[in-house]
Amino acid sequence: MNLYVDMDGVLCNFTEGWSKFIAADFSLEVEWSLSCVPFIQSKGFERLAPIEGNINAIHNWISGRDIHVTFLSSVGGLERHHAKDVYEQKRNFLNAHGFRTYPLICVKHKGLKKHFANPHSILLDDTKQNIYDWKENHGIGIHMKTNSRIPVDKMENAYINMMCRGIYE
Repeated sequence: MNLYVDMDGVLCNFTEGWSKFIAADFSLEVEWSLSCVPFIQSKGFERLAPIEGNINAIHNWISGRDIHVTFLSSVGGLERHHAKDVYEQKRNFLNAHGFRTYPLICVKHKGLKKHFANPHSILLDDTKQNIYDWKENHGIGIHMKTNSRIPVDKMENAYINMMCRGIYE
């Protein structure tokens, strides 16, 4: 079984980090496409506030289970040279919070996440469209509200359902 976990809004508080960054410099625009470069240059993704309860929930839930965990995030449509910086910052965030050995995949935009879906996969994400697309591609999608607690009970139900269907091997 594969568990794919989104980062922004699930493991770290992007909304708060972005708001604080914009508030600190009145020359910046609120729209991501207009001010993302300074955010990236300041290592904004690496410095996002962790959602500790969710980080602990993921560590606890995968402990002792034969589950392949991959962090699946987006670089927000950025060009390659900025996307590389975003990837490195997100990797550093994961390393700092105990996920050093788990892979990170960064897609150009969130709509591409669906290509990783299959009947053996669960996606934990705070974007409803990603969950819809994941389910359309035969995966199990678990939606959670941005910056809310991870629905461990839904993860457990998905895990049990896969086992009962004979998909988990």
